[in-house]
Amino acid sequence: MLAGTLFLPGTDIASPRARGRFLAVLGAGLLAAGFVLRPLHGFSKINGTESYCLATAGISALVLLLFYLGLDVLKGAKAAAFLRPAGRNPLPGLPAAGAHRERGGPPRRPARRRTSAGSSGLSTERAGSRGCSTRPS
Repeated sequence: MLAGTLFLPGTDIASPRARGRFLAVLGAGLLAAGFVLRPLHGFSKINGTESYCLATAGISALVLLLFYLGLDVLKGAKAAAFLRPAGRNPLPGLPAAGAHRERGGPPRRPARRRTSAGSSGLSTERAGSRGCSTRPS
């Protein structure tokens, strides 16, 4: 969000060179902070550690810098014209994601078996046709 405020009208950083420098310093600083804090709690997306959050925010700022330099500063909009339909309407791309899975995309993880709340420890599939109720009928 901080990086996005650079492109609002009336900001203090108006020149492309200053914007690029700010994005580079912000991205490199966040990435470095993520790696410096890694020994404290590890680097885990699942646990949401601060090092993972800072490092990925830094990578995002650096990717924004690349797009800004390539498309706005260097006027490379013609080279990225193939992205224009996806930017106008992202919905047509959704069936393509489903087709990717049908053609042998990455396998889905099997669903975990949930146990009932009772003391029997039976899974919902083994609880019988009555569902997962543990009350006597």
